[in-house]
Amino acid sequence: MVTHSMHQAASLGDRLIMMHRGQIIHDLQGAEKRRLRPDDLLARFEEVRRAEQLTKVRPDAAEQYV
Repeated sequence: MVTHSMHQAASLGDRLIMMHRGQIIHDLQGAEKRRLRPDDLLARFEEVRRAEQLTKVRPDAAEQYV
């Protein structure tokens, strides 16, 4: 199933793959996925977006977020 809803992603299915710009940025399953809340997913995605914005200013800044 493909969804853009953080709530559906956190509660349905056995595995969660989060993508950004065609790249897999998180692949979660099992106990790790069950511990996640929708807010955790959103925070992880926002970290990647922030890192992407930082690379426009400082190309080496994103390395700490990946």
